[in-house]
Amino acid sequence: MKLSTLIILAGVTALLGLSSGVSVAATSDEAVKSKAETRQAIEESRRAKEKEIQKQRKDLQRQVNEEREAFEREESLQEAKRDREAFEYETRKEQDQLEGQARAEREGAEREERKAQAELERKAAKDAKMKSKNKHKSTKEQ
Repeated sequence: MKLSTLIILAGVTALLGLSSGVSVAATSDEAVKSKAETRQAIEESRRAKEKEIQKQRKDLQRQVNEEREAFEREESLQEAKRDREAFEYETRKEQDQLEGQARAEREGAEREERKAQAELERKAAKDAKMKSKNKHKSTKEQ
């Protein structure tokens, strides 16, 4: 081979070597860059997932609070209903007692009135009998 051909081959080889080195370096830079982008994408994905999880936690906590408040309201309503029913029961019981007392007093007064009426009728009958006797006596004496 000629020297010039060898020099040309050496130059081409050197250029190919350089270009492959540049290519390797470029590929290495791209790999580092790609790795960094992948890490960044993974980190952003992780942050997005954490935000979503936090949002879900807040939503669940809000739902739990709403359900607790609804339960407490319902429990309060039930307690108020029981209190009202107990009050109504006591009121009816007292009213029944008062009506019973009033009935007993009314019946007692009616009995006393009947007794008094009967006594008046007996006295009136007795007086009428006495008047009749006295009248009969006075008629006899005349």
